[in-house]
Amino acid sequence: MLVTNYIPKINYTRFSLQKAACWVLLLFFAIFFFFPVLTSAFYGDGCEQYGSMSYASGGYCKCIAGYVFDTSITGTKYCTDANLVCSNKFGYNSRYDSLSESCKCSYGYVLGTDSIGRTQCVSPESICSDQLGIMSRYNSLTDKCECMSGYVISGGRCTYGNTVCSTKFGSYSRYNSLSKSCECNSGYTLSDSGQCVEKQNNVYFKLLDVNTDDRQAIIKSEYDSRKYLITYNYGCYSSSMQRAKNRQIVVNLGTDFELDTWDKIVLQDDSEVCDITHRERTYEDSLKTKVEDYSYYVPTPAPAPKSTYISPPQPSASLDPIELCTQKLGPYGIVAGQNSCGCANGYVLNEQKNYCVSAPAKVAPTPSPAKASTVSQKETKKPFINSAVVPSKATSTLSISSKAPTSTPDSTPPIKPVWRKIVDWFKWW
Repeated sequence: MLVTNYIPKINYTRFSLQKAACWVLLLFFAIFFFFPVLTSAFYGDGCEQYGSMSYASGGYCKCIAGYVFDTSITGTKYCTDANLVCSNKFGYNSRYDSLSESCKCSYGYVLGTDSIGRTQCVSPESICSDQLGIMSRYNSLTDKCECMSGYVISGGRCTYGNTVCSTKFGSYSRYNSLSKSCECNSGYTLSDSGQCVEKQNNVYFKLLDVNTDDRQAIIKSEYDSRKYLITYNYGCYSSSMQRAKNRQIVVNLGTDFELDTWDKIVLQDDSEVCDITHRERTYEDSLKTKVEDYSYYVPTPAPAPKSTYISPPQPSASLDPIELCTQKLGPYGIVAGQNSCGCANGYVLNEQKNYCVSAPAKVAPTPSPAKASTVSQKETKKPFINSAVVPSKATSTLSISSKAPTSTPDSTPPIKPVWRKIVDWFKWW
């Protein structure tokens, strides 16, 4: 049997690639483990002085990712947490940005000043509130402070828009949040003086007829062709209204287009204005003609004013004549004749002729016996007459209806009984 030696074929290409990979792996481990030692030896003390989070790179000591150099209280420089450094410097709402290698405020916060004046990452609302007041807010899109809806910046603060507009344009203005501007209320317009005033709708009317005596007129609207019977007050002169007849006049209807009481008639040619005090719809083109009334009014005479004079009480004719004389001349008054009074014997009227007073004493002469007998004979022949009814010539008499009684010589009447007074009363009547 023939025996031959078998020699396997070796793949030198595969062997070379494996060997190269081993050498590269050994080199990587050598650099990772021995390069810091070599660097530290090259620079002296190395980077251990900056803490365990430091390393040497390119001949310099650096902190690993997420750490930065900071100085301690003792002045020692070391690698510390970057977020902690930013928090100590700008507050808890700050963070470290490794891309820009700087501190930044967290989302929703901005760099500003806190209540004690430090630069901190604070809420933008607090910054806006400090700048513009509590009615402000932060706009993250524009990164600016702005006022809330309905408010505007006035005097460096966010103020209610209607308040700002009313201060500038009057109480009939308002703030429009959409246009962010002031405007007048509905029915009002901006005047030449810059104030919102009531809008005036001026409409042409034709003056069909007018009565200047009664201040009445019929006018027709050029707006809706309606006719009105109106009454106007002072302000429009009669001559001006007569000239405006059958012509157009202006009526100020206010904020609407309806003719109302107290709308104004404007006579532009004469610069006269008067108010409409009454209005009513009519279908007539002219005023009704009044029928002349020729009757005259006779006023009733006013009653004469009552006099305050009180007349003295007059004696009543129904009283007893004796009582009348007593009331008129006093207790010594007597009936001296028909419708007359007098004084009893021994009494005369006083100076005022209204009272009987005692007569002055007189010494009567002593009559002769013959004469006395003659007198007695005459008295026996006379008929019976009461001296109280028909007094002698010596008795003072006074007419009841007269204010000037006459005085007669005194005579002494006899005492009259009751039945005599009754007879005298009948004789007096």
